[in-house]
Amino acid sequence: IAIIGLSGRYPQAATVDEYWTNLAEGKDSITEIPKERWDHDLYFDEDKSKFGKTYSKWGGFIDGVANFDPLFFNISPLEAEFIEPQERLFLQCAYETIQDAGYTRESLGRGNDRPDQDSGSEASVGVFVGVMYEEYQLYGAQETEKGRPMSLSGSPASIANRVSYFFNFTGPSIA
Repeated sequence: IAIIGLSGRYPQAATVDEYWTNLAEGKDSITEIPKERWDHDLYFDEDKSKFGKTYSKWGGFIDGVANFDPLFFNISPLEAEFIEPQERLFLQCAYETIQDAGYTRESLGRGNDRPDQDSGSEASVGVFVGVMYEEYQLYGAQETEKGRPMSLSGSPASIANRVSYFFNFTGPSIA
């Protein structure tokens, strides 16, 4: 089977429907870097030849990246603090995609009785993830430099594997 469902988070659009509305209206979702993300004044200079500075203070920023219910996904709050934001977002979107396709976690997981399979056979569902920017562990390096030692994972495989683990999928799990 193929799971045909959609979910996504986009700058100034928390859902696919909001994203399409923004596109249809020609909305520009690029904004100045929000102060709660980081203070761009420390790095910005309009003079693009200035060493150690950037001449851009704009980007597409997803709202609510910190909104994550770790207990829903059977993750401890302490562990969730150290999970890369794109991994948390992907897990949420994977869940929403499966819902959008009309499935449930239980109907797709291993060893469930499903009407489309003989009783006792196992479902084999794979997770294939396109991922980039494995830079979250740099946050840990910055904190360590400030005297607050912190080690963060930087493996893209964990994005696919966390989805497979949560849903109890037994097929390939590849990033």
